[in-house]
Amino acid sequence: MIAEPSSSPHAPRVLDVVDYFAQTTSVREDDVKKLLAVPKFQAAALAFVNGQIPLGYAVLFCRNEAAAAIPDISAQRLADFIRQVARRIQLDQTDHRYIYVDVKQLSQLFPELYFNVTIQTDRKRFYDKTQREMEGFEDASPWKKHYNSASDFDEHRKYISYWVDHSEDRVRQLFLDPNFMKHFERYLSFELEYAKFLKEAYGDGGHILFPELGWYLSGLALGEIGQRVKRGELNPTKVKHQE
Repeated sequence: MIAEPSSSPHAPRVLDVVDYFAQTTSVREDDVKKLLAVPKFQAAALAFVNGQIPLGYAVLFCRNEAAAAIPDISAQRLADFIRQVARRIQLDQTDHRYIYVDVKQLSQLFPELYFNVTIQTDRKRFYDKTQREMEGFEDASPWKKHYNSASDFDEHRKYISYWVDHSEDRVRQLFLDPNFMKHFERYLSFELEYAKFLKEAYGDGGHILFPELGWYLSGLALGEIGQRVKRGELNPTKVKHQE
């Protein structure tokens, strides 16, 4: 799951990943519904989520059908919709924004999007096929090798920058935590990587610093906070003295 629902009591005024990108990319729900009525779009989004295809190929694969549903949709807009639907597919099923897709049906309808990930030759053959088919499709150029893991990382860093900007109280609480501050310098100097830092500070490498973010995004938030401390934009000592 990408993030807790936006109703989280920890930070009610801060958007979560899904709502943040829906807002910043102006993805409208009625347009999402139009595209979800297109099986080829669903299949492309699902294959992208599962790391089977890069974003560029997802756009190429369903562009004609998407344009029939939303006339004049650009490749950039289609990429925005694919990424947003991908985020919602990964949400907890109890989240009202969760999008269900029938994996079995889509894999049967579009077997060309799937390969046996355990067989290296199949993986290589499929990779060569997608790259070959994208040749000449200039609109896919920015995302030809942009798989879900890379897409998530780039997008999540944008989100975490926003989250830290709007979560002063959460960051302040962290700086007032003696367990955190006892080992923070060692984290800043790269003596401790994320999981080891958590184990030293809290006795558990799986400890979640910010429950509203989850373990992975909390790690990105910690990295962003650390960088801001190094640049002098955040001052843990000043926060402690203000208490």
